[in-house]
Amino acid sequence: MKRALLLMAISLSHKGELSDSFVIVPRSIHVGILGLPTECEARRRRTTPFVCLQSTNADAFDFSSKTGWNQFYEKRARPSDDQLVFEPYEWHSSLDHDVVFQLVERGGSILFVGCGSSAMPLELHDRHQGETHITCLDYSPSCIEQLAQSWGSTRSNMSFVCGDATRLETVPDIANGDERTDAIIDKGLIDALMCGEGWNGDVERLLTSAAKQLKTNGLYILASYKLSSATKDFLLDVGKEVGLEWTFDLEDEDNTRVSLSKAVMMHN
Repeated sequence: MKRALLLMAISLSHKGELSDSFVIVPRSIHVGILGLPTECEARRRRTTPFVCLQSTNADAFDFSSKTGWNQFYEKRARPSDDQLVFEPYEWHSSLDHDVVFQLVERGGSILFVGCGSSAMPLELHDRHQGETHITCLDYSPSCIEQLAQSWGSTRSNMSFVCGDATRLETVPDIANGDERTDAIIDKGLIDALMCGEGWNGDVERLLTSAAKQLKTNGLYILASYKLSSATKDFLLDVGKEVGLEWTFDLEDEDNTRVSLSKAVMMHN
């Protein structure tokens, strides 16, 4: 059993995408039986939600848990001059950010949903020399507080909003804006939502909410684990309902872990 846990942890920690102390297993399977597939294969089967178990003590970490993520960011923060300074954490670290940046134009507005502590928003802001308004949205207060303290004083064209990406219409700083958004970037949020019970409902609410905020011809850019054909069909079906037209697998074919996809907002 320990050997199986170790092999899974090594597989998941490739290129630093997850800590080597974590393994992901189907929620309904007891960790003791462990004739388990790797995380990617398990996602392709997509028959049950996932939890992440620490191999050291088997404490569960649910990637869909607001409380869990808030504790995660609080633990990673370190005090400095009476402020909390965060350490960037890159979900899908094997993804070349430049590939994403090529999809968005300078100027306009970009919303990062479930932004976490990724450095991608900061990199894009600096790449565009502050000409693009960037909003970082996460439902973890600790995460947003750390981002605002670390970046807010030096990047005047960045906003930091605590709110639920699946219900953007309830977030005043988003819903009350004068203009719709040119692009929404999702780097791992759908992955996290798929770890929870009723993941299909959460993903559908996310895309429905996002579609209401996008301009016509605006983009929903998704960086995720490799998508199964069933998941693609699901996204296509939701897209038809809300006006998003999907194109999948845009990334370098040599990247066997991450899928980069985009959906164009066809109408409002």
